[in-house]
Amino acid sequence: MLMIALWCVSMGFSCSMSRVQTPSDIVRSSITDYTQSMECMTPEFLVAPVLCRAPVSGARMSRAGKGTEHGEKFYHLYVNDPGGYVATVMGEQDAPVGLTLVKESHYAKVVGVEAHGPTGTRAVRRPDGVSDLFVMMKIGEPDTPDTDMGWIYATASPLGEIESIGMIESCIRCHRDADHDRLFGIAP
Repeated sequence: MLMIALWCVSMGFSCSMSRVQTPSDIVRSSITDYTQSMECMTPEFLVAPVLCRAPVSGARMSRAGKGTEHGEKFYHLYVNDPGGYVATVMGEQDAPVGLTLVKESHYAKVVGVEAHGPTGTRAVRRPDGVSDLFVMMKIGEPDTPDTDMGWIYATASPLGEIESIGMIESCIRCHRDADHDRLFGIAP
């Protein structure tokens, strides 16, 4: 809790002694207006190399229709500290405490078919509505308890409702392979 309180103060959030903000409070305040308060590092849509999925918290109907491909999702990446982010993915430093990333994932809508060499055709996809938000927050040093090397992860609905937070195994499994302090970076 001390690390969260210190992070609150360093990020300019008000933290009263009577109630320290929880990780859920911090994530919720970060995603409330992320498109205005954070820098979009991807002015054009990028295609995610893997299909990120929010952990299932209950029974859900599959979004994929019978016989359709899951496909990659399109995304925009927002960060609260572009300089700290770039320095980290360039290998110049570890990510600064307080660095927050929001990956705004969009559905991939099939809009047509395109000829694709001797293997036949392929579906042409374009970004559609926001499907999920994926959040990474550096809340402490690598030895901070209950974190992934200082990071916590969160997933949220497009409306900002937090679906999961903390040590999310699917996030950790992927980000532990990143070259720079759990961050992959984006192509220049």
